[in-house]
Amino acid sequence: WDVRYAANKSYCEDLTEGKFSWVIIHGILRENSMGTSRIMSILKQHTTSDHLKKFCCQVLESLGVKKDTFSYLETLEKQLTQQIADLGGNDQFSRIVKALSPSKIE
Repeated sequence: WDVRYAANKSYCEDLTEGKFSWVIIHGILRENSMGTSRIMSILKQHTTSDHLKKFCCQVLESLGVKKDTFSYLETLEKQLTQQIADLGGNDQFSRIVKALSPSKIE
């Protein structure tokens, strides 16, 4: 199943499908505050161009969206870890949270 699932996924699939993911919304809001709309323009195109998708990723990174996303995920991880502890702990769930940690990415 994983192989078939991965084969059907594409690079920056949200841009191709025109989806408003958390990262895309954050980038659009950041751009709007600056008076630009490059991300929204790319999103509207439903592009399959890897070149254009890479450009959009560069724009997102230059806006600090990647950094903000990782920071937000780290905050959520800490909150979830604390909630598990507050509820008496759960080794299996704690291992899952640790495996999905943003620190494991990149």
